[in-house]
Amino acid sequence: MRRSSSSVLSVFNLPLDLPDVVGFTALQHAMHGTPAMLDKEALIRELLESGASINHQNRWGSTALHQAVLRGDTLGIELLMEYGADVNIPDGNGYTVKGFYVNAGAGVNAVMEKWLLKRAGEQAPLAEKRCDKCGVTTKSLKMCAACHTVQYCSKECQKSAWSGHKQMCKAYSSVEPVTLIPYYLSGQGPSMNIPVEHVQRGLLGGMPTPDVPLSQLRNSQPPKKLPAGGKQVIVKIQISPTPLTSRRYVPMHVYTQKHDFACYLRREDCPEEWDRVYAVIKNRTLSGLKGYFVADIKSRDEFVVKISEPLAAQPW
Repeated sequence: MRRSSSSVLSVFNLPLDLPDVVGFTALQHAMHGTPAMLDKEALIRELLESGASINHQNRWGSTALHQAVLRGDTLGIELLMEYGADVNIPDGNGYTVKGFYVNAGAGVNAVMEKWLLKRAGEQAPLAEKRCDKCGVTTKSLKMCAACHTVQYCSKECQKSAWSGHKQMCKAYSSVEPVTLIPYYLSGQGPSMNIPVEHVQRGLLGGMPTPDVPLSQLRNSQPPKKLPAGGKQVIVKIQISPTPLTSRRYVPMHVYTQKHDFACYLRREDCPEEWDRVYAVIKNRTLSGLKGYFVADIKSRDEFVVKISEPLAAQPW
Protein backbone atom coordinates (compact mmCIF):
# COMPACT_ATOMS: atom_id res chain seq x y z
CA MET A 1 0.00 0.00 0.00
CA ARG A 2 1.39 3.39 -1.01
CA ARG A 3 1.85 5.84 1.85
CA SER A 4 1.88 9.63 1.64
CA SER A 5 5.04 11.53 2.58
CA SER A 6 3.59 12.70 5.89
CA SER A 7 2.54 9.13 6.79
CA VAL A 8 6.11 7.98 6.24
CA LEU A 9 7.39 10.83 8.42
CA SER A 10 4.96 9.86 11.18
CA VAL A 11 5.71 6.13 10.98
CA PHE A 12 9.43 6.73 11.41
CA ASN A 13 8.85 9.45 14.02
CA LEU A 14 10.63 12.07 11.91
CA PRO A 15 10.09 15.77 12.63
CA LEU A 16 7.59 17.38 10.25
CA ASP A 17 9.30 20.77 10.40
CA LEU A 18 12.91 19.74 9.83
CA PRO A 19 14.16 22.35 7.31
CA ASP A 20 16.46 21.75 4.38
CA VAL A 21 19.50 23.91 3.61
CA VAL A 22 17.34 26.89 2.55
CA GLY A 23 14.81 26.48 5.33
CA PHE A 24 12.07 24.71 3.39
CA THR A 25 9.99 22.21 5.38
CA ALA A 26 7.93 19.31 4.02
CA LEU A 27 4.86 21.57 3.93
CA GLN A 28 6.65 24.24 1.92
CA HIS A 29 7.94 21.64 -0.54
CA ALA A 30 4.38 20.31 -0.89
CA MET A 31 3.25 23.80 -1.93
CA HIS A 32 5.53 23.61 -4.98
CA GLY A 33 3.48 20.85 -6.56
CA THR A 34 0.88 21.81 -9.15
CA PRO A 35 -2.84 21.35 -8.34
CA ALA A 36 -2.78 18.31 -10.64
CA MET A 37 -0.07 16.64 -8.54
CA LEU A 38 -1.20 13.26 -7.24
CA ASP A 39 -2.82 13.62 -3.80
CA LYS A 40 -1.60 17.19 -3.30
CA GLU A 41 -4.65 18.19 -1.26
CA ALA A 42 -4.51 15.03 0.84
CA LEU A 43 -0.78 15.49 1.45
CA ILE A 44 -1.13 19.09 2.59
CA ARG A 45 -4.10 18.27 4.82
CA GLU A 46 -2.28 15.35 6.42
CA LEU A 47 0.81 17.46 7.08
CA LEU A 48 -1.25 20.20 8.70
CA GLU A 49 -3.38 17.82 10.74
CA SER A 50 -0.24 15.99 11.88
CA GLY A 51 1.13 19.20 13.35
CA ALA A 52 3.29 20.77 10.63
CA SER A 53 4.01 24.42 11.38
CA ILE A 54 1.77 26.40 9.05
CA ASN A 55 3.62 29.70 9.59
CA HIS A 56 7.22 28.43 9.39
CA GLN A 57 9.48 30.95 7.63
CA ASN A 58 12.26 29.80 5.33
CA ARG A 59 15.64 31.43 4.78
CA TRP A 60 14.00 34.36 2.96
CA GLY A 61 11.30 34.82 5.57
CA SER A 62 8.56 33.38 3.35
CA THR A 63 5.80 31.21 4.75
CA ALA A 64 3.94 28.52 2.83
CA LEU A 65 1.19 31.09 2.21
CA HIS A 66 3.69 33.55 0.72
CA GLN A 67 4.74 30.79 -1.68
CA ALA A 68 1.19 29.81 -2.62
CA VAL A 69 0.19 33.40 -3.37
CA LEU A 70 3.31 34.10 -5.42
CA ARG A 71 2.77 30.93 -7.47
CA GLY A 72 -0.94 31.53 -7.94
CA ASP A 73 -1.71 28.24 -6.19
CA THR A 74 -5.39 28.69 -5.33
CA LEU A 75 -5.71 25.15 -3.94
CA GLY A 76 -2.81 25.77 -1.59
CA ILE A 77 -4.23 29.13 -0.53
CA GLU A 78 -7.63 27.55 0.18
CA LEU A 79 -6.09 24.92 2.42
CA LEU A 80 -3.70 27.21 4.26
CA MET A 81 -6.38 29.81 4.93
CA GLU A 82 -8.76 27.06 6.07
CA TYR A 83 -6.19 25.91 8.64
CA GLY A 84 -5.53 29.43 9.91
CA ALA A 85 -2.41 30.68 8.11
CA ASP A 86 -1.29 34.13 9.28
CA VAL A 87 -1.62 36.80 6.57
CA ASN A 88 0.33 39.46 8.49
CA ILE A 89 3.79 37.85 8.76
CA PRO A 90 6.40 39.92 6.86
CA ASP A 91 8.96 38.13 4.72
CA GLY A 92 12.60 39.18 4.51
CA ASN A 93 11.66 42.19 2.39
CA GLY A 94 8.88 43.26 4.71
CA TYR A 95 6.02 42.06 2.50
CA THR A 96 2.96 40.47 4.09
CA VAL A 97 0.47 38.32 2.22
CA LYS A 98 -2.31 40.71 3.16
CA GLY A 99 -0.31 43.56 1.69
CA PHE A 100 0.59 42.07 -1.70
CA TYR A 101 -2.04 39.46 -2.59
CA VAL A 102 -4.02 42.07 -4.55
CA ASN A 103 -1.19 42.12 -7.13
CA ALA A 104 -1.13 38.34 -7.58
CA GLY A 105 -4.02 38.01 -10.03
CA ALA A 106 -7.78 37.61 -10.01
CA GLY A 107 -7.81 33.94 -9.01
CA VAL A 108 -5.68 34.60 -5.94
CA ASN A 109 -7.74 37.69 -5.11
CA ALA A 110 -10.99 35.74 -5.17
CA VAL A 111 -9.76 33.05 -2.76
CA MET A 112 -7.98 35.45 -0.41
CA GLU A 113 -10.89 37.88 -0.15
CA LYS A 114 -13.37 35.06 0.42
CA TRP A 115 -11.34 33.90 3.41
CA LEU A 116 -10.57 37.38 4.73
CA LEU A 117 -14.29 38.13 4.76
CA LYS A 118 -15.07 34.73 6.30
CA ARG A 119 -12.59 35.39 9.10
CA ALA A 120 -14.33 38.70 9.70
CA GLY A 121 -17.69 36.92 9.91
CA GLU A 122 -18.89 38.27 6.57
CA GLN A 123 -19.69 36.91 3.13
CA ALA A 124 -20.18 38.80 -0.12
CA PRO A 125 -22.77 37.66 -2.70
CA LEU A 126 -21.57 34.94 -5.11
CA ALA A 127 -18.53 34.11 -2.96
CA GLU A 128 -18.75 30.50 -4.11
CA LYS A 129 -20.29 28.64 -7.03
CA ARG A 130 -22.91 26.66 -5.10
CA CYS A 131 -26.66 26.40 -4.72
CA ASP A 132 -27.82 28.89 -2.09
CA LYS A 133 -30.31 26.33 -0.75
CA CYS A 134 -28.77 22.86 -0.79
CA GLY A 135 -25.11 23.80 -1.26
CA VAL A 136 -24.51 21.55 -4.26
CA THR A 137 -21.57 22.61 -6.43
CA THR A 138 -21.63 19.96 -9.14
CA LYS A 139 -24.72 21.03 -11.05
CA SER A 140 -25.34 23.85 -13.50
CA LEU A 141 -26.55 26.84 -11.49
CA LYS A 142 -28.88 29.68 -12.42
CA MET A 143 -29.07 33.07 -10.75
CA CYS A 144 -32.12 34.65 -9.18
CA ALA A 145 -33.65 36.62 -12.06
CA ALA A 146 -34.51 39.56 -9.80
CA CYS A 147 -31.36 40.32 -7.80
CA HIS A 148 -28.69 38.27 -9.62
CA THR A 149 -26.82 37.73 -6.35
CA VAL A 150 -27.74 34.13 -5.42
CA GLN A 151 -27.69 30.87 -7.39
CA TYR A 152 -29.87 27.78 -7.40
CA CYS A 153 -29.50 24.32 -8.89
CA SER A 154 -33.22 23.79 -9.50
CA LYS A 155 -36.63 25.44 -9.39
CA GLU A 156 -37.41 23.34 -6.32
CA CYS A 157 -34.46 24.78 -4.39
CA GLN A 158 -35.33 28.32 -5.47
CA LYS A 159 -38.95 27.89 -4.38
CA SER A 160 -37.91 26.37 -1.05
CA ALA A 161 -35.46 29.20 -0.35
CA TRP A 162 -37.82 32.03 -1.32
CA SER A 163 -39.31 32.61 2.14
CA GLY A 164 -35.88 33.52 3.47
CA HIS A 165 -34.45 35.12 0.34
CA LYS A 166 -37.35 37.48 -0.35
CA GLN A 167 -36.32 39.65 2.61
CA MET A 168 -32.97 40.35 0.94
CA CYS A 169 -33.89 40.14 -2.74
CA LYS A 170 -33.49 43.60 -4.18
CA ALA A 171 -34.10 44.02 -7.89
CA TYR A 172 -33.20 47.07 -9.94
CA SER A 173 -36.64 48.47 -9.30
CA SER A 174 -36.06 48.66 -5.53
CA VAL A 175 -32.55 50.12 -5.44
CA GLU A 176 -30.97 53.16 -7.00
CA PRO A 177 -28.61 51.97 -9.76
CA VAL A 178 -26.29 54.18 -11.79
CA THR A 179 -26.63 54.66 -15.53
CA LEU A 180 -23.24 54.82 -17.22
CA ILE A 181 -22.01 55.80 -20.68
CA PRO A 182 -19.39 53.46 -22.17
CA TYR A 183 -16.44 54.73 -24.16
CA TYR A 184 -14.84 52.43 -26.74
CA LEU A 185 -11.29 52.80 -28.01
CA SER A 186 -11.11 52.99 -31.79
CA GLY A 187 -7.93 50.89 -32.04
CA GLN A 188 -7.13 47.77 -30.05
CA GLY A 189 -3.98 47.48 -27.99
CA PRO A 190 -3.99 43.87 -26.71
CA SER A 191 -0.90 44.36 -24.55
CA MET A 192 -2.86 46.82 -22.44
CA ASN A 193 -5.11 44.04 -21.20
CA ILE A 194 -2.73 41.18 -20.46
CA PRO A 195 -3.70 39.79 -17.02
CA VAL A 196 -1.33 40.95 -14.29
CA GLU A 197 -0.46 37.39 -13.24
CA HIS A 198 0.84 36.62 -16.74
CA VAL A 199 3.18 39.60 -16.57
CA GLN A 200 4.45 39.19 -13.02
CA ARG A 201 4.35 35.41 -12.71
CA GLY A 202 5.00 34.44 -16.31
CA LEU A 203 7.12 37.08 -18.04
CA LEU A 204 9.00 38.30 -14.96
CA GLY A 205 8.95 35.25 -12.70
CA GLY A 206 9.44 32.58 -15.34
CA MET A 207 6.64 30.43 -13.90
CA PRO A 208 4.13 28.54 -16.06
CA THR A 209 0.85 30.35 -16.70
CA PRO A 210 -2.20 29.23 -18.72
CA ASP A 211 -2.76 30.58 -22.20
CA VAL A 212 -4.94 33.67 -22.51
CA PRO A 213 -7.64 33.51 -25.23
CA LEU A 214 -7.24 36.32 -27.75
CA SER A 215 -10.80 37.41 -27.03
CA GLN A 216 -9.81 38.21 -23.45
CA LEU A 217 -7.13 40.63 -24.58
CA ARG A 218 -9.78 43.01 -25.90
CA ASN A 219 -9.92 46.27 -24.00
CA SER A 220 -12.91 47.56 -25.98
CA GLN A 221 -15.84 45.55 -27.30
CA PRO A 222 -19.34 46.94 -27.92
CA PRO A 223 -22.12 44.45 -27.09
CA LYS A 224 -23.51 42.45 -30.00
CA LYS A 225 -26.99 41.05 -30.63
CA LEU A 226 -28.57 42.44 -27.48
CA PRO A 227 -32.11 41.20 -26.68
CA ALA A 228 -34.85 43.82 -26.97
CA GLY A 229 -35.00 44.35 -23.21
CA GLY A 230 -31.24 44.43 -22.69
CA LYS A 231 -29.00 41.83 -21.10
CA GLN A 232 -28.04 41.25 -17.45
CA VAL A 233 -24.40 40.37 -16.84
CA ILE A 234 -21.71 40.56 -14.18
CA VAL A 235 -19.07 43.19 -14.87
CA LYS A 236 -15.70 43.90 -13.36
CA ILE A 237 -14.89 47.58 -12.91
CA GLN A 238 -11.27 48.54 -12.30
CA ILE A 239 -10.05 51.90 -11.10
CA SER A 240 -6.52 53.22 -11.45
CA PRO A 241 -4.19 52.95 -8.44
CA THR A 242 -3.09 56.50 -9.31
CA PRO A 243 -4.49 58.92 -6.70
CA LEU A 244 -7.22 61.23 -7.96
CA THR A 245 -6.41 64.88 -8.55
CA SER A 246 -8.66 67.73 -9.58
CA ARG A 247 -6.89 67.84 -12.93
CA ARG A 248 -6.58 64.17 -13.83
CA TYR A 249 -9.18 61.41 -13.72
CA VAL A 250 -7.99 58.12 -15.17
CA PRO A 251 -10.80 56.24 -16.96
CA MET A 252 -12.13 53.08 -15.33
CA HIS A 253 -12.00 49.81 -17.25
CA VAL A 254 -15.15 47.67 -17.45
CA TYR A 255 -15.54 44.17 -18.87
CA THR A 256 -17.39 40.86 -18.56
CA GLN A 257 -15.67 37.53 -18.00
CA LYS A 258 -15.71 36.69 -21.73
CA HIS A 259 -14.89 40.26 -22.75
CA ASP A 260 -17.93 40.22 -25.03
CA PHE A 261 -18.58 43.63 -23.50
CA ALA A 262 -15.58 45.81 -22.66
CA CYS A 263 -15.28 49.56 -22.42
CA TYR A 264 -13.90 52.48 -20.45
CA LEU A 265 -15.70 54.97 -18.22
CA ARG A 266 -14.61 58.56 -18.60
CA ARG A 267 -15.55 60.97 -15.86
CA GLU A 268 -16.43 63.72 -18.33
CA ASP A 269 -19.22 61.56 -19.79
CA CYS A 270 -21.12 61.08 -16.49
CA PRO A 271 -19.32 62.81 -13.60
CA GLU A 272 -21.80 62.21 -10.76
CA GLU A 273 -22.26 58.55 -11.60
CA TRP A 274 -18.51 58.07 -12.11
CA ASP A 275 -17.86 59.49 -8.65
CA ARG A 276 -20.43 57.16 -7.07
CA VAL A 277 -18.90 54.07 -8.67
CA TYR A 278 -15.41 55.19 -7.66
CA ALA A 279 -16.49 55.73 -4.05
CA VAL A 280 -18.07 52.26 -3.79
CA ILE A 281 -14.98 50.51 -5.17
CA LYS A 282 -12.62 52.57 -3.04
CA ASN A 283 -14.56 52.24 0.21
CA ARG A 284 -16.57 49.01 0.01
CA THR A 285 -14.20 46.48 -1.56
CA LEU A 286 -11.20 44.86 0.13
CA SER A 287 -8.81 45.70 -2.69
CA GLY A 288 -10.00 49.26 -3.15
CA LEU A 289 -9.09 48.85 -6.82
CA LYS A 290 -11.80 46.76 -8.44
CA GLY A 291 -15.36 45.68 -7.92
CA TYR A 292 -17.76 43.13 -9.41
CA PHE A 293 -21.36 44.17 -9.99
CA VAL A 294 -24.60 43.08 -11.58
CA ALA A 295 -25.15 45.20 -14.69
CA ASP A 296 -27.88 45.61 -17.28
CA ILE A 297 -26.58 46.42 -20.76
CA LYS A 298 -29.35 48.51 -22.30
CA SER A 299 -27.67 49.38 -25.59
CA ARG A 300 -24.31 50.04 -27.17
CA ASP A 301 -24.27 53.45 -25.51
CA GLU A 302 -25.77 52.80 -22.08
CA PHE A 303 -25.56 50.30 -19.25
CA VAL A 304 -26.91 50.29 -15.70
CA VAL A 305 -24.93 49.03 -12.69
CA LYS A 306 -26.30 47.90 -9.34
CA ILE A 307 -23.66 49.45 -7.09
CA SER A 308 -25.65 49.01 -3.88
CA GLU A 309 -24.42 45.43 -3.51
CA PRO A 310 -20.84 44.69 -4.62
CA LEU A 311 -20.36 41.01 -5.38
CA ALA A 312 -17.58 38.78 -4.08
CA ALA A 313 -14.29 38.97 -5.97
CA GLN A 314 -14.44 36.59 -8.94
CA PRO A 315 -11.51 34.56 -10.35
CA TRP A 316 -11.34 36.60 -13.57
